[in-house]
Amino acid sequence: MFTSKNNFRFLNYVEKFPLFFGIIVIVGAFGEVLVRFYAFSTPFSVLSNTTIVSILGGVNFIFLGTACLVLCWSDTKKKRLISGLFALLVGLTCFSVLCKYIFQTSFDLEGYLFSVLPRPLISQNSHISLLSTLNFILVSFGVLLLSAKKITAAQVVLIVSFFIPFTLLLACLYGTSYQSISGVYEGVPIATAILFPFLSSGLLYLYPRDGIVSLMISRRQGGVIARRLIPLVIIVPIILGFLRLLGQEQGWYDESFGVALSVSLNMGIMLFICWITGTRMDIVDRYRESMKQESVRQSRLMQAIVDNAGAFVYVKDQNENFILVNDSLLRNFKSTRENFIGKNCYDLFDKHYADDYRAHEEEIKKTRQPISFEEIAPIDGKDHIFVSNKFPLFDEQGEIYGIGGISTDITEQKEVEDELRYMKIQAEKLADEALSASRAKSAFLATMSHEIRTPLNGIIGMTDLLLDSELLVGQREFVNTIQLSSWTLLDVINEILDFSKIEAGHLEVDKIDFNLRDLIDDTVEILAPHAHKKDIALGAWIQPDVPNWVNSDPTHLRHIVMNLLGNAIKFTSRGEVCLKVSLIEKNQDQMPDQITHLRFDVTDTGIGMTQEIIQSLFQPFYQGDSSISRKFGGTGLGLVIAKKLIDIMNGSIFVESLLGIGSHFSFTIPFERASTEEHTLQDEPRPILEGLRTLMVDDNEVNRRIVQTQTIAWKMRCDTVESAYAALVKARTAAQEGDPYALILVDYAMPMMNGFDLAKKISSYPELANTPLLMMTSLGKPVPTEALEKVGIKVCLTKPVRQSKLYESILLALEMSPAQALKKIPVQPGRESEALINAVKPQTTHIL
Repeated sequence: MFTSKNNFRFLNYVEKFPLFFGIIVIVGAFGEVLVRFYAFSTPFSVLSNTTIVSILGGVNFIFLGTACLVLCWSDTKKKRLISGLFALLVGLTCFSVLCKYIFQTSFDLEGYLFSVLPRPLISQNSHISLLSTLNFILVSFGVLLLSAKKITAAQVVLIVSFFIPFTLLLACLYGTSYQSISGVYEGVPIATAILFPFLSSGLLYLYPRDGIVSLMISRRQGGVIARRLIPLVIIVPIILGFLRLLGQEQGWYDESFGVALSVSLNMGIMLFICWITGTRMDIVDRYRESMKQESVRQSRLMQAIVDNAGAFVYVKDQNENFILVNDSLLRNFKSTRENFIGKNCYDLFDKHYADDYRAHEEEIKKTRQPISFEEIAPIDGKDHIFVSNKFPLFDEQGEIYGIGGISTDITEQKEVEDELRYMKIQAEKLADEALSASRAKSAFLATMSHEIRTPLNGIIGMTDLLLDSELLVGQREFVNTIQLSSWTLLDVINEILDFSKIEAGHLEVDKIDFNLRDLIDDTVEILAPHAHKKDIALGAWIQPDVPNWVNSDPTHLRHIVMNLLGNAIKFTSRGEVCLKVSLIEKNQDQMPDQITHLRFDVTDTGIGMTQEIIQSLFQPFYQGDSSISRKFGGTGLGLVIAKKLIDIMNGSIFVESLLGIGSHFSFTIPFERASTEEHTLQDEPRPILEGLRTLMVDDNEVNRRIVQTQTIAWKMRCDTVESAYAALVKARTAAQEGDPYALILVDYAMPMMNGFDLAKKISSYPELANTPLLMMTSLGKPVPTEALEKVGIKVCLTKPVRQSKLYESILLALEMSPAQALKKIPVQPGRESEALINAVKPQTTHIL
């Protein structure tokens, strides 16, 4: 705080006041304390017969002066705490003395200090006066406020503490005898009256930039006036006081001390008036300066905006002469501001341009309204098109004193619009040509498909006839190769034709009522031989709440299911492929009653896919990588066609897959309810199988669960086991408990013990010999009827098995005729249970 980077010289002086005044107070107080111990004179003892500063008063001055120096040295939290502790100590000691004066207590802190200190050479024991005590409390309170950064409040307190002793000094200055002073000023040492103003002044200017004293260092008009008036405010009352004293000596006045008090009050009032006036003027000057700076800033801001605007900005006066143009206009016209200012359009442009500009400006003057229009201006010898917005400028009386304008060059935009318009015409021509080419391609493909497929079907038919005839081993291999190649070629042709129709937008949704279960059964039966050749299991499961009859496009749905199942079979070398159809729970707020949403899930245990392959899966002719195309063949259109058909039917498809684990394709399609009463309330056979106990023997858990669900839907009691040995134990236990099985369904291909051997074992036990058996065998592996009858098997089903076929086979095994078993009653849609379609499997194949 001792130096300042501010070149304001007065501030440098003010900032040094606390240091100088603090040193004066400490040195003066220390000298007054020493006088109590040694008989020598101090600068303050020259006044004869004056009261000596007490020990407590001197110590208080030293503490408060030290607090001033601490705050002066560095304004940190630690320093403020130290100075506050000094002030608090002084305040507490003076408060104890004040209590003695007020309550007349016997406690005498000064007497105690005088008695414990070494015996001074001077025996006089002076006590601190009441007014000194109050002033010490005020100064201590001011220091505490400064330590707490309450600057303004502290400065008010310190100004009060300044004027109290200053009044006594004025009285002495006017010649008042110290011995004649009475009242509250009685007993105040002259040294105390001198040191207090120095102490208060030093503390008052510790923070000259803040609070009340900040006006003294202000550079503004208020600060200048305050600095000029304050010396006069101090000196003039003193001179007036001398004049008044002179009048009293001449007999005009009685008391000289009243002069000092009057001067002090006058000085304080004038200082207050001076401060108020200076502060108000400083505020006004600060506001005026801020407004001036804001005006300059706004002016520069507007000028920067105008100069950096991409558009041309200009203003004309009443005579249509330019009085303002921006840099953008000057840059484009390659001119200077001097060439434009004070000139009109006829001075700068050809007459036909200037006539157009003047016509628009005359219209503005006439209508007194802004206008927007397109106009042409020459730049570098070339006409440029501008969008101009011109507007009138009004003065305080509402008269037009000028016209402003903003013009934006849209020449490039117009050129782009013309180019786009030309490109649009060309695109429409190309689209018409492409449409014609597409129609020609579609017609060509339709014609060629018929021409190609007709002889190809003939080749396939003839190979079938050849395979039914007697052929040599080598010949049969050749014919099989021809047939396989023919089927592959036919599939490729069909996919290309379907994709071509979809791309041409020729496919439409033909909504009719159809039986969903029959469609799924037919599709799986077609694909079952392909799965059998690869030794994988193929299955379909339709949940019981799925309606039999729906309204949609059966051809598209069959194509979707065929493509997804066929694709799953193609990329699965072992394990199983499963189709599940389920009903999505209806949201009454989103789905009307006549709409049914079905979900189709196709899962396989094939090669699987990575996420990168899934992202490109539905692109035409995409097959992951070239190795897949070489190994599995195909065009890469099957999934694309399936997705396109699903989109056409307002559905959506989802894919999940893990490489080496398998894939899961699921799609949802909204179906309408069957529209005719014949389909919604169709007569269905009602079984009388309720309560009959049956046992399903199969090593595949999913197959057991499906059969169990189906028989339970017919109100049968069905148990399942996974092996032939478990079946024997289960059947014998049931017979011994008196609740034997009415029917046992046996899978032929089971490990350890197949279905045929199990039938032999069952027939060998007397308690099981009469139990009807139903054998389920794989496609392509028929069992001789004679062999079945020998072991008690009455019915043998070849997989895949339709739901209706399974029901009829159970009736035959139980030796019940349909007439005995059925009666006609209406059945609500969705009551039927799952369709079980089991594909071929050898010894280790699972059937779903």
